[in-house]
Amino acid sequence: MIDISKLREGTQVYGNNNQLFGTVERISGNDIYISGKRYPLSSFSRFEQNRLYMGQQGGTSAQQGSGEIKVPIVEEQLNVGKRQVELGEVELQKKVTQEQVNIPVELRREEVHVQEVDIPDRPVQAGEAAFQEGTIRVPVRGEEAQVNKQAVVTGEVVVNKDVVTEQQQVADTVRKERVTVDKNFSQDRGQAATGVDYDRAGSNQAGYDRSDYEAVQADDTTGMQDTAGRSDTTTGAGTSGYGQVHPEEGMEVISSDGDHVGKVKEVSDSYFRVGRGLFKSDIEASYTSIQEVSEDQVILNLSKEQISDLT
Repeated sequence: MIDISKLREGTQVYGNNNQLFGTVERISGNDIYISGKRYPLSSFSRFEQNRLYMGQQGGTSAQQGSGEIKVPIVEEQLNVGKRQVELGEVELQKKVTQEQVNIPVELRREEVHVQEVDIPDRPVQAGEAAFQEGTIRVPVRGEEAQVNKQAVVTGEVVVNKDVVTEQQQVADTVRKERVTVDKNFSQDRGQAATGVDYDRAGSNQAGYDRSDYEAVQADDTTGMQDTAGRSDTTTGAGTSGYGQVHPEEGMEVISSDGDHVGKVKEVSDSYFRVGRGLFKSDIEASYTSIQEVSEDQVILNLSKEQISDLT
């Protein structure tokens, strides 16, 4: 037995095939509402690890209550998000090279010129060395070049980043459920009834009375007329003049020249809406624009150019 006090809004609900069925929208007594539909507590088999699981009577099976049968139709929707990622990088490389540089420079130096000059004879004066041997050194001075190096900045490399926006198409495969109604049920039932042999007394071997047979025939005639013609007296809805069934949501819509237009998004009494994707607006078309309705397609009697005028 599931303790309903442990359930919270937003709890994920899984079907009996372990696929996500929906989330709990609200809880009222022993009733749980999922996607706008009411499910009794008995529709669920277990609650574990903060997940609620549908029972054999839940999930994709029909839900019955208040005199009507509700068949949930599930489909997947594509949600596109964005996140920051590193798309690449730009590398700047610096290399050290060597080159010979020649710089002219002017240097000064002394030059020695030795010259012997004759002078008139004179006596040796006091303090002057006479008759002494030795070496007299005369220094010669000059300039020499000195080299040092200094690093200087001669330029810059500037890297700028700009944010640009681009349009991309994101494509993936989604699944959806579709309910198909057996439109030949009433006809098959009528053939089964008319195939019974009656005797002249008005009764057959199975014990059916002829009045029952006539009543079945009347029901079958009404059912077939409703299936083929969709008369307003039996359906209470708007009808179209093309003599076929109305389109259903999710059907693919094709133009008269074979181009894909979109999918049926909404069906009303007087028109149906066609969704044409994320980047095109929906269009509204009347039932008189339908040429043919097959099992999963609606073929229009309008060309691609005529359909563009409907927007």
